[in-house]
Amino acid sequence: MNATFKAPEDYDAAVLLDLIREAFVEQNGRIDPPSSMNTLRISDIETHLANEMIFVIEEGGTPAACLFGTRKQGALYVGKLSVRLAARGSGHAKRLIAAAEIEAFAMGLRYLTLIVRRELTENHAFFQHLGFEKFAEARHDGYDTVTEFHFRKVLL
Repeated sequence: MNATFKAPEDYDAAVLLDLIREAFVEQNGRIDPPSSMNTLRISDIETHLANEMIFVIEEGGTPAACLFGTRKQGALYVGKLSVRLAARGSGHAKRLIAAAEIEAFAMGLRYLTLIVRRELTENHAFFQHLGFEKFAEARHDGYDTVTEFHFRKVLL
């Protein structure tokens, strides 16, 4: 299966919201502060679809994985990487990142960037395996300690 790149109007925001919520549910109770994915609404997804790129892998005509991307500071920032629980381990996340790399390179961008919460060490390892390097740390408002790491991949 390949990642597809369709026009935003080809996606049902409610279906994508369900996918994102399912994918992020495992973070509940693990990360502090809680994920903003818990408060997303259909209108938020519609706004993302109107202003960002989306990469989707479908199974049986239904999104099984998705990734949003937006141009920021000379890079393609990717976020909301979501894979349905039943599709985990199938390589969808890796394929979505590869599709984003191809698109970023075609846009003349030199980097992919993303943010991972400090507690999600398995995600740090996954992205490092794909060639990302940690280049910055940040804190959420009101926190005295680092809450997230910023990763970057150089596109060759």
